Amino acid sequence: MTTPARPIRLYRHPLSGHAHRVELSLSLLRLPFERVDVDLKSGAQKAPELLRKNPFGQMPMTRTVL
Repeated sequence: MTTPARPIRLYRHPLSGHAHRVELSLSLLRLPFERVDVDLKSGAQKAPELLRKNPFGQMPMTRTVL
């Protein structure tokens, strides 16, 4: 498996069990990733910038940085 030159961005809420599973998987695969915390309480996942990346507005979300 090839390792990405840049880390994967993981958009997540710190208390999300689903995001924790993604973090665990990325760690076990030894893939570099950076965490981007999203405040779900304030509705930040529905911000236009994030909706362009994920029209469903759900977290967690991953993006490969090219």
